[in-house]
Amino acid sequence: TDNTICTVSALSEELIRVRDQGYALDWEENEVGIRCIAAPVVDPTGMVVASLGISGPTVRIQDEKRDELVGYVLSAARDTSQAAGWSG
Repeated sequence: TDNTICTVSALSEELIRVRDQGYALDWEENEVGIRCIAAPVVDPTGMVVASLGISGPTVRIQDEKRDELVGYVLSAARDTSQAAGWSG
């Protein structure tokens, strides 16, 4: 799509942003009309072993709801990590 990351430098910048903020967004990069939010699940050592995310149409995952939805995803990923033994 017009939103797809197409260069190595843009991908590197995005990966840094994802690491710093603790979650990833797909804001119609893969498919027009679909958005995704994902966060890492970590094991007791802090290693990322999975991710937890949501996906949906843009009519449900709207810009003005982004922060709220990111909070839900981060909370669920943290709870899952803690259930797996992570104590961070």
